[in-house]
Amino acid sequence: MPVKNHRNQRVADQIQRDLAELIPREIRDPKVGLITLQAVELTTDMAHAKIFFTVLGAEPENALAALREKASRIFTFIAV
Repeated sequence: MPVKNHRNQRVADQIQRDLAELIPREIRDPKVGLITLQAVELTTDMAHAKIFFTVLGAEPENALAALREKASRIFTFIAV
C-alpha cells in the first residue's frame, strides 16, 4: 500500500535514513555486498513497512538472508 499523506511520507523517509545508518553497522559480511535502500512504503496506519533495496557486488539472496537475520536487532534500534 503506498504512502497516502505527508506525515506517513516523513516517517517513511526517516525510517529509510535510520536504516541506511544501521545496516552497514550491523551487517559487516563481505558476501552481502553494498546494500542501497531505494524506498520505504508504509501502510496508512504505519503498522507495516515495505523496504526496497538493491545490492552491488553480491547476490541479492545473500543480502536478503542477512537482512532477515538481523531484522529484529535493527528493528529494536528504530523502535527505541
